[in-house]
Amino acid sequence: MSRYEVTWFGVDPSPARDDDDESLYWMALADQWHRDFREKLPVWATPGANIGHSVLFDMRLSQRGGMERNKLFTESAMQVVKDIEDDATLTHDGDAGLRLHVHNARRRPNQWGVSLGKITRDSSKLVDLAVCMVGARMGRRVVLNSGKLPVKRRSRVVGWG
Repeated sequence: MSRYEVTWFGVDPSPARDDDDESLYWMALADQWHRDFREKLPVWATPGANIGHSVLFDMRLSQRGGMERNKLFTESAMQVVKDIEDDATLTHDGDAGLRLHVHNARRRPNQWGVSLGKITRDSSKLVDLAVCMVGARMGRRVVLNSGKLPVKRRSRVVGWG
């Protein structure tokens, strides 16, 4: 947040539970981030006056809005594949971690299309960076379509030719 002008920030907490009290392990941190950043984020991960959350993007189907968030993520995953494979408009800098996680990811069909996931739930082959790549593209689209950002105008015109 100190380095970039962050406009959308989403965290999907895993269903992992705390060993001591059985609470969702990541929820306390997500709630702290909400308290810290809710005034700074123009576009919330889960919009809403009473039930909104500035950073929580909980994709568990049992949660209110989970189906819509899964649909949005699935659509974004399919768009990322199209951007990489068909249009060649999405490239990366060769980061070895991202490459490994993308190669570990498997296609996961669902009712909205094809998402991504690990080989098996218990697999040690991580896909977190691939999921973050899709989430970042999804967040970008949400922000651009939100209408909540001022249009930045260029101060000069650059000509080519």
